[in-house]
Amino acid sequence: MSPIMRREMTKNLEYFGVKIDPAKNELAHTRNAEMDISAPDSKVKVFVIPTDEELVMTEDTVALLEGRYDIHTKFTYSFQDPHYVNKLREANFQKEVEEVPELLEVRAKIPGLEK
Repeated sequence: MSPIMRREMTKNLEYFGVKIDPAKNELAHTRNAEMDISAPDSKVKVFVIPTDEELVMTEDTVALLEGRYDIHTKFTYSFQDPHYVNKLREANFQKEVEEVPELLEVRAKIPGLEK
């Protein structure tokens, strides 16, 4: 969630084509959507991806209790479905956009899932 950390972690990667847009990086302060912080001339797309460890832990626990859990590389999580939408996260993002409309400009465009 830290623009400073993202800036510092990517600043020496320009040789490899990784370049972030400082303004987008500052805006990308949300846990509710994937953000594209790539600079226009970046040869590599740079995304900020929110995580949901709580959902992983919950699905692991339920599957263990129900006896259907396999090692994590063989277990399928609900969010692996390409059409999965975390409705709470989406609702929270819409509230954030009301306060900071520019977030829509930074939200990652996912082919086939654009709104």
